[in-house]
Amino acid sequence: MTQKDLARLWGIKQPSVSVALQFLTDRGYVVAMPRDGGGEIRYVLSGTSRLIFL
Repeated sequence: MTQKDLARLWGIKQPSVSVALQFLTDRGYVVAMPRDGGGEIRYVLSGTSRLIFL
């Protein structure tokens, strides 16, 4: 999912999504995938967080 997708899903503004993703990434729950060309960064749950959240 992109930051735009998450903002819509969570019902918050993009700056708040950015802060949340930084927190989750720093703790290893989320991984930022490499950009595909000039596209947006996509974020996925890490292996550990998949076990916890799914």
